[in-house]
Amino acid sequence: ADYAGDAPDASAGLRLLDAERIRELHALAPPLGAKRVVHPGDRKRIELGSGVRWERLTDHSDPLVDFLYVVYEPGGASSEGGALMRHSGREYGHVLSGTLEVTVGFDPNLLGPGDSIAFESTVPHRLATVGDEPVEALWFVVGRSGDARTGS
Repeated sequence: ADYAGDAPDASAGLRLLDAERIRELHALAPPLGAKRVVHPGDRKRIELGSGVRWERLTDHSDPLVDFLYVVYEPGGASSEGGALMRHSGREYGHVLSGTLEVTVGFDPNLLGPGDSIAFESTVPHRLATVGDEPVEALWFVVGRSGDARTGS
């Protein structure tokens, strides 16, 4: 199977949202004007036991996209024990510092500072630090609204 997304139905995991559905989802989120700037000390954070920290770069949860600053400590990984995960949506990542291995399907990809990646989140994947330097990255997950784990 080709996990690179070349198949005609590769976007099946990312639902195409029509204008009405987008309006419905935007109605669920607090207005963007409520707080436009988020300072580092004000970010909502999630610390995972696997050595990963996610910081939301918006003041509120957005049903259309997760906009995140992520830190993978040395030895940190998105899932423990080498297990791959999958969920709805499409991911876009940009590494600021450190070395991050992003395995998508059967393909490991090494990303260093300045490198970026995009992939369908429905394909099994895992992110892990390589080496003894923490990884800092910007991450977007688009189209996760259909994922039961998000509550939307």
